[in-house]
Amino acid sequence: YDVVALEISDPRVTLTQLQHAPVEATLRNIADQLAELEELVSQAADPTQQKLLANLDGDFERWDDNGAPVGWSVSSLPQVHIGRSIDLPHSGKFSLLIENRSKSSAAWIQSRPVAPPRTGRLAVQAWLRAPAVSEPLLVRLSLIGRTRTGQRFERSALLGGRNDSSAPIAIDWGRKPLTLYVGDIPTEETVELVVSIELIGPGKVWVDDVQIFESLLQPDERNHLRGQLLVANQKLAESNAYPAEKLLDSHWGQYLLRYGPLMKPEGKVAQGAPAAVATPSRPVGPQSSWSESPSVLRQLRESLRDRWRR
Repeated sequence: YDVVALEISDPRVTLTQLQHAPVEATLRNIADQLAELEELVSQAADPTQQKLLANLDGDFERWDDNGAPVGWSVSSLPQVHIGRSIDLPHSGKFSLLIENRSKSSAAWIQSRPVAPPRTGRLAVQAWLRAPAVSEPLLVRLSLIGRTRTGQRFERSALLGGRNDSSAPIAIDWGRKPLTLYVGDIPTEETVELVVSIELIGPGKVWVDDVQIFESLLQPDERNHLRGQLLVANQKLAESNAYPAEKLLDSHWGQYLLRYGPLMKPEGKVAQGAPAAVATPSRPVGPQSSWSESPSVLRQLRESLRDRWRR
């Protein structure tokens, strides 16, 4: 910020009060940028409003001549059956049934490999259905990767079971998909990633509509940013633009503008083609800006100068 000093030689002049507020046009511009950031936060918190990282064929509508799901490798243990099911699919005509009659092993399916996202963050969503009558099922939803040096990268979540902290598996698919958030993928080192679903122990589980998205925000990060947006908007209404300027120029502000979902002219979220990666909407760096208008800091500086010159 610029510091402006005045030297007044007339002893009769007394400064009784000094108050500065940015010009109205500056406040409106900052408010528009906050609204844009708020929209990006809402979109980034919902994986379905972001681009698919890859097409996994997770709707299980395509099967090869050997009865295997296209795009997936499956367990071949003798006491395991993995096949196509027409019983109450979540969508389309088919779902995938995993049946395990072994008490000691896990029945599993794995997707085809996909490239890691540039952001190092993604979300895997899967719809699961349990039998109406059965012992509690335990399912592991995993993201497994391989680095250039051959090391294994794995993040997983346990679903169902008897643990109250695990997400339950509904008998009617439920209202929301089960989601695994991963936010620490070493993108420079990781060669490929696969999605894995394992039924641990005996039982049956139906799987449908498995998708993988480039997820920009974890739920706790979304809540943190919403709190900061609330404070910034409240202070801006009082003509205090500093919290807004601080948030807009922060890591999260620049991050969301760079990797945030792109909006089509008609206002719809751009849907990515299979294996697409989110494209930066604006460059981040010394030459970047939030819009074609001057930056927030520059607008405040010019506003201060104009006030003092009057």
